[in-house]
Amino acid sequence: MIPVSIRRCYSLDENTSDIVLGESRVSIEGGIVKKNGDVITLTAKELTLFSILYRNRGRIVTTDMLCEELWPDGSFGLENSLIVHMCHLREKIEKDPSKPIFLKTVRGLGYKMEKI
Repeated sequence: MIPVSIRRCYSLDENTSDIVLGESRVSIEGGIVKKNGDVITLTAKELTLFSILYRNRGRIVTTDMLCEELWPDGSFGLENSLIVHMCHLREKIEKDPSKPIFLKTVRGLGYKMEKI
């Protein structure tokens, strides 16, 4: 089920409820990315990370906020884990993960999903 906040705030592909980012189509309901004919499964953390950034499209989401949402128990080493999850998410969504168009790093602050 697509979270109400996403359905209410952003337009999705009306036929499939996929979120289209360039060549990638992200299905929040299915937890998958369709890219260049391939179907790629998102992990639970990647899906949560994507959902948070999508809900806050065009705005910076701080590293602290993302870590609190992804790991509410407050485990150690969260920033490094966040970097790894973001790297994997970019590999699955971006055409060139080394030069992201949609999932941007804002140095010293956090991340943001560009409004397209």
